[in-house]
Amino acid sequence: PLANKYGRRWTEHLPNDFDGLTSDYRLIPVYGPPPANGTDEIIIDRYENSAVKVLQYRDFGFHDIK
Repeated sequence: PLANKYGRRWTEHLPNDFDGLTSDYRLIPVYGPPPANGTDEIIIDRYENSAVKVLQYRDFGFHDIK
């Protein structure tokens, strides 16, 4: 609900005593495919948190996916 109301700046509106977030929020735009009609306008598909580390389990341990 906060993201719907405030957009990318929703974390600024969390209560001061809130301690449920374990990472920072650095939202970056992810763009959709180029338009088929050849216009210059590229539309933002979604936003992803670049502070989240994605891990893969291999060789008996977790490793960052890059």
